[in-house]
Amino acid sequence: MSRATTIAVLGGGNGAFAAAADLTLRGFSVRLLEVPELAAETITPVRERGALELLAPDLSGVASGPAVIDVITDRVEEAVVGAEIVLYVVPAFAERRFSEWCLPYFHPDQLVVLFCGNFGGALELAGLFNSQSLPTPLIAEVEGLVYSAVKQGPTAVRVSGIKAGLACAALPAQRTHEALERVLRLFPGFQAAANVLETSLRNLNPVLHVPVSVTNAGRTSADKPKWRFYWDGVTEPVGRLVQQVDSERLSVGRAIDLDLPSALDVLLSWYGHQGARGSTIAEAMSTNPAYEIAWAPETLAHRFITEDVPFGLVPIEALASSVGIPTPTIGALITLSSQLLDVDFRARGRNLAHLGIEGLSREQVRHLVEKGSASGNTAFF
Repeated sequence: MSRATTIAVLGGGNGAFAAAADLTLRGFSVRLLEVPELAAETITPVRERGALELLAPDLSGVASGPAVIDVITDRVEEAVVGAEIVLYVVPAFAERRFSEWCLPYFHPDQLVVLFCGNFGGALELAGLFNSQSLPTPLIAEVEGLVYSAVKQGPTAVRVSGIKAGLACAALPAQRTHEALERVLRLFPGFQAAANVLETSLRNLNPVLHVPVSVTNAGRTSADKPKWRFYWDGVTEPVGRLVQQVDSERLSVGRAIDLDLPSALDVLLSWYGHQGARGSTIAEAMSTNPAYEIAWAPETLAHRFITEDVPFGLVPIEALASSVGIPTPTIGALITLSSQLLDVDFRARGRNLAHLGIEGLSREQVRHLVEKGSASGNTAFF
């Protein structure tokens, strides 16, 4: 694979803009793909301007400047056909829309990487290929998005942080080394995870976002003063709630033989090189320089709840129940979020059936994510 690797970036949000611009400025050939119903709002201004401006002041290793993206389109074949690597940089709730749209155009030789799948993104995508009896590309899942980024108008994006040492696994895990060989050309700091259950459980978005959103519900409104989500929203009591959610996440991991790092350790490993510090989760979240410009949403109907509850906490609760692990704090946050938004997130969220692991024993689930089959006989991927 040459330095001119062709990459399709799916999405039109903060992360997709950051990835498309950064990879372009680093010499890769990038195609940016957005769904037609959102294209006018997200990618058309960039296409009309002719470039996407990347702003990365005082951030070592990230270039600032105009990035002329090779292809900016809402036509799937223009972006996906012939791309060597396809990056999903979309919220979990948008993944199925992109997957069903792109499915006929994927090729077995491609590497497809999910960055924001929350819990079970890779499993759900593989299940779609299986349900339609289509050849499956090499699928990989990363524990989170590389960039901390915020759009600065319709044609610019500011990157305030770059995560180091993100965990990545292929589905099946026996192909992780193969996936890493390819993706490390784009993101050199990635490390191998045991499997996609580990990357799913290492995704900290539901652990961090939901408790802060729920406890700050009273100040989350367009007619309230602006506040910074982490720097202002995470007091020590809120940090203790985050810690309890994290403890339940770690217990679920242990029940399926995964020794996961704590949220505090992960935050310090991601951002320690940029000045993150702290002996408590509250301190690490409320002083992290990468979070300084992370302004809180002006509504609770935001992905910090609408994505991270149904695609994060709901499947974690379901998995925990299947292995006999109590998750009272996670359960309470799901219930409170549902009441705050008048939405039944348990009914709408990913369940074990969606992920193809309902009714499987721990051993069968482990065999599925590591070998690509539940029993050693029937191949899923």
